[in-house]
Amino acid sequence: NNAMAAVRYRPSRFEGRLLLVRPTQASRQAPGVPGDELNGWGPLPTGGVELRWMDGTHGQMLYQPCLSQLADHLRGWLDAANG
Repeated sequence: NNAMAAVRYRPSRFEGRLLLVRPTQASRQAPGVPGDELNGWGPLPTGGVELRWMDGTHGQMLYQPCLSQLADHLRGWLDAANG
């Protein structure tokens, strides 16, 4: 189901800025879009995309030690948004 959703999902343009956190290691499950470090998200948010890289693969992002790094990226993003 996850793979089908990924193939069929077509996001639309939206008002605001986007945080994109990407793993440094591509995987078969999440190979990325060749030649586009924003993986197709670039034209969607009117306020642009802030890209942050983290260690590991897409599948490791929600497990330690990668999870702490992801949490730091999210915390920094939310702190900046709340001024």
